[in-house]
Amino acid sequence: MTSVRPFFFYGLGAQLHAVTYVHANISEQDRMRILSSAYYAMEQFTSAEQHIRLLPRSVEKGKALVNMLKFWVDSHRIPTNDEVAVLHDWVNTYETIIAEEVDRSRIFAVMNQGNLSVDSLMDGASEKYPAYVLTLIDEFIKNEIDEAGICLACARYTACGFHILRAVEVTIKGYLVALKGSLPNNRNWGEYISELNKNGASSALIDELRVLKTKRNPVMHPQDILDAEQARQLFCLCEATLCAVIDDVRNRELDSDFVSSLAKLPSINKRDE
Repeated sequence: MTSVRPFFFYGLGAQLHAVTYVHANISEQDRMRILSSAYYAMEQFTSAEQHIRLLPRSVEKGKALVNMLKFWVDSHRIPTNDEVAVLHDWVNTYETIIAEEVDRSRIFAVMNQGNLSVDSLMDGASEKYPAYVLTLIDEFIKNEIDEAGICLACARYTACGFHILRAVEVTIKGYLVALKGSLPNNRNWGEYISELNKNGASSALIDELRVLKTKRNPVMHPQDILDAEQARQLFCLCEATLCAVIDDVRNRELDSDFVSSLAKLPSINKRDE
């Protein structure tokens, strides 16, 4: 995913188009100001990695224009009318090239999801979890939380539910292995909740897991398609449940056992079919 700053292109367009106002009789100060601004803006545009990926044709064609602008910036020579006409033609042609490529590019804007900041969702939703939670969960769980946040921001609501539920599921498995040393033979949430209940998990946690279980199966075996509101609710509910699991782990002083148990889970056991 490429981050796009729309205002950069607004500034680039203004600075580049200003070159068409350069003529032989303009003052040297104004000429150099316009040409220098256009040159540095184009140099920044053509050298940025995200622009090379997003607008490869515009970047490639823009390099020749960068060289032309650099020549006039470095020379300080007053251009003739014919040279001004050539410079204007280059700029006008290039404006057409970049406009066409931008129009063909699939560039979307993502908005805040309810009261959830799009910056937090896109930059890594796990970073907003309590610090004590982040010290215990592993990279797999963090990545699933982050992927869920990106899916929520990009309106992939059912995918958001899938990833955030996987994060909770692996956390549950880690707790079970910390308690028993292994997972039950029957790999399903009903069995996990039953085993946690038998092994002293708090009643509050068991209640939360039972509520979440009713939402989990339809999404993971995809019988449901989530809309925006359902995805936001599930995203927040899963955060609360995952934190509740960690709270129970800490209350029972199983921190190190829990961390070790996550490391013991092979990749194939990170999720259930």
